[in-house]
Amino acid sequence: GKHAFLPQKKYRYVLDGLQNMDQGLAEAPDDLEALFIYGMTCYHLPFFFGRKDEAHRTFQTIVGLLEENYQQYDPELVVDVIAFMDEEITLTAGEEATLNSIKAELGGE
Repeated sequence: GKHAFLPQKKYRYVLDGLQNMDQGLAEAPDDLEALFIYGMTCYHLPFFFGRKDEAHRTFQTIVGLLEENYQQYDPELVVDVIAFMDEEITLTAGEEATLNSIKAELGGE
């Protein structure tokens, strides 16, 4: 959507992409990489797409997944996900503590 010339085409491409991501997450709702890409995409979309709340729900899901299963994922990916969330996302004190604990355990501090 970013590189389309006409605004209507840009908008349509973004909606199509979001629909594809929604379908992918419906098939694999616990896929950390897919959730992260989806969350980042929704977070960075302009307000008129109405996906900010969805982005925050996705990041909450990611925190829950990491809290329970971070050992199952590539440590470098986990540290990168946590770094993004630390810099960009407003976290609760509990979420922040959880992510900092995981990051410390993985040597990401």
